[in-house]
Amino acid sequence: MSGDGAKGAKSYKEKKTHKGKTYSGMRVGGVHSWTYPDGSWKERKVDPKRWEFTYASRKDRDRRAPKGSGAGEGSGYHWYITAHQWVRKLDANRYATFMEGNKRLISFQKPDWQVWNSQFKNQRSADQRVIEALEDEIERVREAPKMENPWEIPTYENLILPKIEKEEREREMITAIVREEELAAAGL
Repeated sequence: MSGDGAKGAKSYKEKKTHKGKTYSGMRVGGVHSWTYPDGSWKERKVDPKRWEFTYASRKDRDRRAPKGSGAGEGSGYHWYITAHQWVRKLDANRYATFMEGNKRLISFQKPDWQVWNSQFKNQRSADQRVIEALEDEIERVREAPKMENPWEIPTYENLILPKIEKEEREREMITAIVREEELAAAGL
């Protein structure tokens, strides 16, 4: 059975195929959702139109991992990310930001390995893998629909604000339920 599109058909560690290539890990089409609760983005302008940045945060699953799934604790991953970031200024000190793009696995390191898999003999180096990823991204940009219509650009109002409002409504509902339970327990 192919790993393509077959929900739950194979475990994380079992071999799967996609477009004639064998792989292991999460199935193609699988989705993760993460929260970055303490993210810190630092940037430095290095050219009139270019910034260098770093981002550091803990990364938490929005849902618990299935028991026995995924990589072992202590595993390491080197991803290369290409993305669009849309930003709207809200006031003097705050911006709403939305980012979408691609991330590519460049290399990985199992907990008991001394080096990354890109450092093994007869393997492509991490730099070679990044160049391949960038060449593929250039092709994707050339083939993608043009993004010149400003109505296609995500905004604070249509992406971020609804999520904030939903979270506030949920907090209000929980507070009301807790208050009702407290009143009932007090006999009021």
